Amino acid sequence: MKLPFYDRKNEISRLRIAFQANESNLVCLYGRRRYGKSRLLQRALEEHQHVYYVGDDREASLQRRALAKEIGRLITGFDKVEYHSWEDLFERWRTDAPSGAVLALDEFPYMAAASKELPSVLQKWIDKDSTKPLHIALCGSSQRMMHGLVLDASAPLFGRAREILKLAPLSPFYLSDAMGKVSAEKVIEAFAVWGGVPRYWELAKDYSDTSESIKNLILDPSGVLFREPERLLLDQMRDTRQAASLLSLIGQG
Repeated sequence: MKLPFYDRKNEISRLRIAFQANESNLVCLYGRRRYGKSRLLQRALEEHQHVYYVGDDREASLQRRALAKEIGRLITGFDKVEYHSWEDLFERWRTDAPSGAVLALDEFPYMAAASKELPSVLQKWIDKDSTKPLHIALCGSSQRMMHGLVLDASAPLFGRAREILKLAPLSPFYLSDAMGKVSAEKVIEAFAVWGGVPRYWELAKDYSDTSESIKNLILDPSGVLFREPERLLLDQMRDTRQAASLLSLIGQG
């Protein structure tokens, strides 16, 4: 069940200020999966001319074609050209994009994994003087990869971002509304299981109580969150064996 949009007022305000600036800006939004980064970014983009694209595992040429198709919704004819390099695509964007437009690249680590040169291409594009403000927003769930692409001192994009927002969990204050005005005891019980992760709240809301949601979402091998720990570990580290072994030992007492 889709929940209303809760909180994130400070993050939205900072993003919108960056997108309204009279000079080009790079913003970076990251954090663990299911915190609502994509929904937050799309919310912040509502008042601006923008292109929103979600990266994936396909090879670079297919990614460029898909991105050009999305840009074509804003710039007529943009997708009628085959772009043989990222340089060609971004230079066309610089030339034809309306002043103040935002190019939002969600799941950017997937795009960078398919195109190792992409962060360096973006760095050169950002460093080049522009006659009009054009903004880029990068978003990603893999904190390990986002750190290597933007936050590490050796990364090509290090020091280029005006805003670097690490999304935090939602406050338990909002859980009572999300769960349907339940008692304080029920809020504490639910928060002990789901924390401040809005996507977990959405999934749990489909069940009558916390015990039923745990059984169906987490403990059932067919449950959508059964493999969630593995996915979260993979976002943080290359080799998960030691961490998984330690967690298994703790789980066994």
